[in-house]
Amino acid sequence: IWKEWHFKPGDLCYDCCCGSGAGSTALTKVGLRPFAFDVDRELLCRGIEAGRLQTWNTAAIDASKASKYLERAPYALMLMAGDINLVNAWSWQRILDEVLELADDVLVTVASEEEAELLRSWAEAKGRPVRIFENVRDPFYDRWVCSVTCGSRDDEMDIF
Repeated sequence: IWKEWHFKPGDLCYDCCCGSGAGSTALTKVGLRPFAFDVDRELLCRGIEAGRLQTWNTAAIDASKASKYLERAPYALMLMAGDINLVNAWSWQRILDEVLELADDVLVTVASEEEAELLRSWAEAKGRPVRIFENVRDPFYDRWVCSVTCGSRDDEMDIF
């Protein structure tokens, strides 16, 4: 996260489809302020019980309708998105569309390069630049990362 985004401590980042909160833990560790949401109430409860999620910044929200409930934020994270396949691709496309409505910079991790390419095509169709790279530290589920931005950063100076 800190290698991909130029954030300030305390910046808001949505943890989309958060499950039991592994992403929120990572966001907190790097200094971002997470707001987590998922449609699966059992996973949310598990995350709250484990201390990965907090009641004051977690909500049960259908990600395909999230922009109706949440304001725009600088960042959004969606870890372990997938299994994206021909049967459910329409649902994941709706979710990605909503996440792109919610945030300027979005990181999504998936298991396969094919899934990453699908995400790229959907984001680029919305006019959003995408960079895909392989995460060699994860041998399976978070193997491919899609970094979606709100525009070109070629003119920014990378000081990190």
